[in-house]
Amino acid sequence: MNWPDDCIPGENRPAHRAYCAAVAGIAAALVLSGCSDGYQPVEQYRAEARRIVNGDAKIGRDLIAEVGCGVCHAIPGIPGAVGIVGPPLNTFARRTYIAGIVPNEPRTLVTWVRNAPSLVPQTAMPQLPISHQDATHITAYLYTLTK
Repeated sequence: MNWPDDCIPGENRPAHRAYCAAVAGIAAALVLSGCSDGYQPVEQYRAEARRIVNGDAKIGRDLIAEVGCGVCHAIPGIPGAVGIVGPPLNTFARRTYIAGIVPNEPRTLVTWVRNAPSLVPQTAMPQLPISHQDATHITAYLYTLTK
């Protein structure tokens, strides 16, 4: 048999349909088994991320408004944050990468919030005049944005 050519829908080949169903079942089992060990739901992972950075999401929300992040970004929960220069941050906690390049990990995000050009020199996001602790609070808030 020639996979996947012999698995064309509508072909009247019972043996081939059974073969294709078996292959699809094995593939699904492999995918699911790869997810079982060490898998954490997004919410659980992000709660852990907030703990790692030791930030306060409520303070972070206030800082985002104060710093003016909404000039460039649309940000849920921040009045007037409707910017279109940077990406909307509504599902930030679910993203795999920051700016499509840097892994979305807690400590990396703290650095990104404070000094994005140190990680991606060509970014349009500026270095911000905030403390490390303020960056941890902002990071904690960003990890609440799942929808």
